[in-house]
Amino acid sequence: DVNSKGEVNTNKYSGILISYLMHLGLWEANKETYTFGNLKGPQHVSEATKTDTLTPEQFISTPKEDHNIRVVTKSGYLWDTKQKQAIEKGNLIHDIMAFVYTPKDIDLVLQDFLEGGMLQEDQVPIIKTQIKDITEHPQIEPYFKDGYTIYNERDIITKDGLVYRPDRVVLNASKEAVIIDYKTGLENRKHAQQLQLYQDVLETMNLRVSKKILVYTNDAIIVKEV
Repeated sequence: DVNSKGEVNTNKYSGILISYLMHLGLWEANKETYTFGNLKGPQHVSEATKTDTLTPEQFISTPKEDHNIRVVTKSGYLWDTKQKQAIEKGNLIHDIMAFVYTPKDIDLVLQDFLEGGMLQEDQVPIIKTQIKDITEHPQIEPYFKDGYTIYNERDIITKDGLVYRPDRVVLNASKEAVIIDYKTGLENRKHAQQLQLYQDVLETMNLRVSKKILVYTNDAIIVKEV
């Protein structure tokens, strides 16, 4: 849960624990056991505070299938209908791209989503193909290579207290920024307006925005510079 940039995935319990250990200055990548506090011996319990404990002689377990119970997870209802397919698939790709800095991250991120129940086995190759279509698209492929400073899904708080969250901001050594935002569905002029807001905010931070790019993640990837 620590990516190649040394960033911790705090969306998972393991990542939260790693972050806590880093905060304490105790984190070691190859260490699996950490101990805190002092071990004390058993405390004396007086007879007056003791209570009787009932121990069942038999445990009975009934499979959920006998009751016709189905456990529905997020991955369980993915793509049930054409409408859900568009919505869920678009959201899923958006969520995955938040963790993809370079193409080297794709397999690891997909494995995390698979283990977390956000993907099913048969969906992995479909999503992987679409993710690679994004990262290898000739108009944006250069911005998925090493050598850039990349900020995925980072909050920007303005002096007025407004919060903006671009999907991806790529900075080169000259502090020139490229803004990339992922959308699903039809093109909308509001999408370009949103990127203009991001540009205005970044320019107040003394960054020069050289490009603003919209990526529509439909069946065919459409990349549009605005």
